[in-house]
Amino acid sequence: MLGVFAVYLALTTALAHLGALDVLSAVLESAGAFLFLSALGNYISIIAPYRVPSGSLKPAKAKGAAQLLLIATHMFLPLALLPVFIPVLIGLLSSRLGLASGGGVILACAFLMAAGCGVLYWRTLGPLEDCCSGANSGYWRSSRRRWSSRSIASAEYGEEAPFTKAPAHSSTLRSSGA
Repeated sequence: MLGVFAVYLALTTALAHLGALDVLSAVLESAGAFLFLSALGNYISIIAPYRVPSGSLKPAKAKGAAQLLLIATHMFLPLALLPVFIPVLIGLLSSRLGLASGGGVILACAFLMAAGCGVLYWRTLGPLEDCCSGANSGYWRSSRRRWSSRSIASAEYGEEAPFTKAPAHSSTLRSSGA
């Protein structure tokens, strides 16, 4: 996504001769849109989980309600991006009314929008982590388990266990005679 945005921004900058404020505003608006869509995706995955087994793109036993919600989400996704245009509208209004220059106002509003979307995305990560804290909780739980195993192995050895090797288990300790 970032590569496509960079190509479009480079083409637009070259063809329309955009200034530095306009380019920075576009980057902030794109970041805000990305974070907002990420938060929306997190929320949708919480209220209507759509399970896909690893190694496949085919959903496993998708419910009808989850499918309908996914279709509706994809249909109305362009409407969800309407807040991205708010900084541009505020900048246009401020320049038309003679209150301030449009570029500075757009940049300030784009920064506030990106920061707000970042906070919104961060807030949606908590409930998502709570949903995924079951038996198959993925990477975070497995990395925590690996770290705990290494700590236990170092306590068994009485010294610092090597972190490049697999943690020692009771079966390997018995076979080595320890």
